[in-house]
Amino acid sequence: MKRGSLVLLLVVASLSALSTGSTAGSTRAASAAWQPFDFNGDGYRDLAVGSIGAAMRGKPRVGAVTALFGAQTGLSSTRRQTIHQGLSWVPDTLEANDRFGSAIASGNFDGDSYADLAVGSEREQFPNASSYGSVTLLFGGPAGFAKGVRYVTPPNNLPSCNTFGGIVTSGDFNADGYSDAVAGSNCNAGIWVIPGRPNARAGGAPMQNLETIESVNYSNMALAAGDVNGDGYDDLAETDYRASPTQTPISRLRLHLGGPAGLTTAISQEVDDAVSVTIGDFDGDGFGDVASGSWHPVSATDPPGHVSVWYGTSTGLDLERGRQTITQDTPGVPNMAENGDQFGTSVAAGDINNDGKSDLAVGVPGEDIYSRRNAGLVSVLYGGASGLSGSGAQQFHKNTAGIPGTIGSWQSFGSPVALLDINGDGRADLVAAAPHDGREGLVSIVRANRTALTGSGAKTLSGTGVGLTGSGPGFSSSAVFGWSLAQ
Repeated sequence: MKRGSLVLLLVVASLSALSTGSTAGSTRAASAAWQPFDFNGDGYRDLAVGSIGAAMRGKPRVGAVTALFGAQTGLSSTRRQTIHQGLSWVPDTLEANDRFGSAIASGNFDGDSYADLAVGSEREQFPNASSYGSVTLLFGGPAGFAKGVRYVTPPNNLPSCNTFGGIVTSGDFNADGYSDAVAGSNCNAGIWVIPGRPNARAGGAPMQNLETIESVNYSNMALAAGDVNGDGYDDLAETDYRASPTQTPISRLRLHLGGPAGLTTAISQEVDDAVSVTIGDFDGDGFGDVASGSWHPVSATDPPGHVSVWYGTSTGLDLERGRQTITQDTPGVPNMAENGDQFGTSVAAGDINNDGKSDLAVGVPGEDIYSRRNAGLVSVLYGGASGLSGSGAQQFHKNTAGIPGTIGSWQSFGSPVALLDINGDGRADLVAAAPHDGREGLVSIVRANRTALTGSGAKTLSGTGVGLTGSGPGFSSSAVFGWSLAQ
């Protein structure tokens, strides 16, 4: 099964996932009680979806973020807010190809009662720089979003290859009760921390340059926040990839520890073979475990797509226990490993069955379904006392009973995925996107019951259904609703 042109899309879309600490901030409350992903403070979880191909006022690919507001009956396309850079309160202006919504993370950056968003615009344009990039913090409120502030990195030697905001995450790295945003680039901007604080709405917070790209051949790929060593401070896992015609491809995962002063610039631990990344407590021992997907083989012995799991301890990743490798050939995991499936393109952690142990959703957007090439699917693995296993594993695609929609080629279902408690019942539901569905992109929500996910009662929302249009017909001109999901 050929990878085709999916790799760039899937790298950028594999955003950071739900953490054991909280990607949306520490449990040490700041100035007010709040719920993660509740943007308007009504007690129901909301969902934010990025659409980098959305056209606005005749300009192509300006991008947009759609906030879908929850209710007792769940999410609906009629309860929504569309956010773009043409609004008076959003910094900057509408410009073709900015790709607002390249990446999204949720947190509470100002410590009030409402969840906020950090939104990347990886191709934000500046004088003499066509792809410089920016990150906009959007602040929630009783009527949704109405305030934003923008951050950019200082100029560097390669301003046209910065793409700052291509990846974002959020965590409370100094446990002060305010979420901090972390943003990076799949080019050479490095990794930057935007600290949360009481006056975050004023903007201008001093950014911390956590890490600089080693060379133009390295690309940051994904970020995730969670408390790996159980000390009460969120830590940061980041992945990067080296692709060079003269060097062997390398992918790696690096861990930065949080503490009273925030994230350390020093790399605490480094392991190889990682592209997408998430953090969850898969064995329920109180330490965050890191799961990373890799679909770029870096040696002849690597499977075509796999997930590596490193379990957490009080000192960080348990290198003595070593890596757990999961593929579609792992006993109990549905389907089988095949070249081009891209198993592990996206990963997300959350507790589906409310047993106190995180479960894992794995995007497989290159999977062929029947005769439909690259239709895509999602594999779900469940945590237990010994961690993740294939026992009880499930798979979902657009032909699964109960999931609305029509399966088709090149839809890339599962690129990205999220596990979020949409209806507030304490169980994480699966959110999976098919950004190249013919209806300007599509997002499916698969509900959790008491023991597992079920297609019964699943809901699907499309780009056309939320009022988005692309710049024209065809694969490359759609709104790409579902390119990114807030996590």
